[in-house]
Amino acid sequence: MKQHLKLLVASLLVVALFATPAWAASYWNVVPPASGDFWESDNWTVSGTADYHLIQNNGTANIGTSGTIYRLYIGHSGTTGGSVGGTVNVNSGTLTATGQVNVGRYTDGDLGTLVVASGAGVAAANLYIGYGQDTNAGYGIATVEGSLTFSASAGIGYSGNDAGVSTGVLNVQNGGSVTGSAEIRLGYRPQAEGTLNVTGDDSLFSTTGELRVGMRGTGTVTVGSGGEVACGTLKIGNEWASAVGIVNLNSLGTLKTGKV
Repeated sequence: MKQHLKLLVASLLVVALFATPAWAASYWNVVPPASGDFWESDNWTVSGTADYHLIQNNGTANIGTSGTIYRLYIGHSGTTGGSVGGTVNVNSGTLTATGQVNVGRYTDGDLGTLVVASGAGVAAANLYIGYGQDTNAGYGIATVEGSLTFSASAGIGYSGNDAGVSTGVLNVQNGGSVTGSAEIRLGYRPQAEGTLNVTGDDSLFSTTGELRVGMRGTGTVTVGSGGEVACGTLKIGNEWASAVGIVNLNSLGTLKTGKV
């Protein structure tokens, strides 16, 4: 009897395993050039439990009020052909992602774009801008005039393996701020390129962790007039012969670091 029960339980576990969706997500369905409200449920096609929100049709989602999700992929080629880019405009309120915000993940030549307006905010655990892997290139750009925070690791130009091609750009401007409490990597893999631009009065990029500029690929930091970059540790071109790290400091910009 016990053996029969064990077999029954094992069978039920197998059925449950295969009945669970492998990719539980909400897919943006507003066809460009139209745009839509990010929080409007009719603008999403739901597959399983909506743990992930994906914009992969070159569509545009607008955020005007605060809300919380798990993960956001702006541009992703995982399940559909054709256009795979996307744009999110955070015009007001705060978008909170308890997992990650990934701008330009596997976009295959298209672009993932995040724009955070003055007075608006984004808060994420992990932040990636431009994420490629294998044959899937990733291109992403984020422009912040409001606030963006990350509490775990982050990357600009971040590839999942050495074959991945990625380009990521983070622009902090016109009094915007990006703050973190963890390491951020620019140009993580040999074919990855990451750029951080901070310019304009009171514009700030700050992390208490390490700022790695050109970890294995190419990383560039430019601190323009009125901008400030602060980090616990600054590492420039610190790994592999393929690493290239560049820091440009304007005479009216500020760079602060605990150590280099």
